[in-house]
Amino acid sequence: KRPSRPARSIEELRSDLSDWERHVDPEDLKELERLGIEKGALDEAMMTLRHSNRTFAAADQAISGERLYQERQVGTHYRDAVRRYVKTLKECAGTKEDPGLMYWAMFYPDQEMDLGVFDAEKARIKELRKKGI
Repeated sequence: KRPSRPARSIEELRSDLSDWERHVDPEDLKELERLGIEKGALDEAMMTLRHSNRTFAAADQAISGERLYQERQVGTHYRDAVRRYVKTLKECAGTKEDPGLMYWAMFYPDQEMDLGVFDAEKARIKELRKKGI
C-alpha cells in the first residue's frame, strides 16, 4: 500500500518552489555579495535549477516509491544541491584584492599575476546593467 500524499498549503508549496535561501547560511550569502555575486544572479540560478531539472522538482518531493533517490528524505536532494552550489561559489570566487587559490593556480610561481580580468569583468557588468540585463 502506498502512503497517502501529504497535504500542503499554497504558502508551503510556493516556499518550496522559490525559497532556496532557507537552505543556506545567511553569512554565506553576505560573503558572496562581498565577492560581487549579486543575489539576483543567485535567485535566477536557483530558480533555473529548481524549475528546469525534474530531479529537483516533483521527483524530489514525491512520496516513497516514486522518488528518484529512495534513500533520501523528501526535499533533501535540492537542499543539498543549493548548499553545494553556494559552497563551490565561495571556493572559486575571487576579487582583485584576494584572487583566491584557483586564480593563483593559473600562473607559474615566478610569473607576475595579471589582475586585469577583474577590471574587465567589472566594466562588462557595468555595461550589462546599463542595458538592463
